[in-house]
Amino acid sequence: MRRLANLIERSEPEQTPDDDEQGHRPPDEDELRSSVTVQDAKRGYSAWHEGDEIAANDDWDALLKAINAWMKKSNYYPDIYYVNERGNIETVSAETGKFIGTGWV
Repeated sequence: MRRLANLIERSEPEQTPDDDEQGHRPPDEDELRSSVTVQDAKRGYSAWHEGDEIAANDDWDALLKAINAWMKKSNYYPDIYYVNERGNIETVSAETGKFIGTGWV
């Protein structure tokens, strides 16, 4: 974690080798745990938050509706990440269900 003094002194954010051209970086383990992560399941997809499965469905749109319902019910709106079978991470829009931003390996 960067210290407040470092944030004030720097006008440009530090970039790491994983950053893309826009300065986005892949989520770390804590960010993934506190977000909603969607993974391929035997039949469709499963969505997880903090180690608990919150939704599962074989239809992507139905899964996103279930995730949005869970977020509304819990009044918590975390980032949504899709992690494919190879471990690549993509950010998912809660509104459209489309991949947004950059994917990371």
